[in-house]
Amino acid sequence: MLNDLVAYKPTFVVYLTLAITKGPHVRRRILGPMSTIDIAKLSPEERLELLEQLWDSLAPEAVPMTDAQKEELDRRLDELDREGPVGIPWNEVLDRIRNRAL
Repeated sequence: MLNDLVAYKPTFVVYLTLAITKGPHVRRRILGPMSTIDIAKLSPEERLELLEQLWDSLAPEAVPMTDAQKEELDRRLDELDREGPVGIPWNEVLDRIRNRAL
């Protein structure tokens, strides 16, 4: 069993175009219909982009939540309804960081 795990090569059959954005440049790797890719051959940046595209392709209702997660989400939404948005404005955060550096 362990030897099977070591020999496992992750591959996916995909229908997508992998687009890597770096600054103003976009590099695309077209993965045509029914293409099989060896994930190990993708760079970490390409794997993260693939993961992001897969995640974004899911509808919210397609992502299962446990009862505990649903309860926590309800708790947080109730808290938001009671107290409104709680946070620190970006300008204040930036001022705090700059003042710490002095």
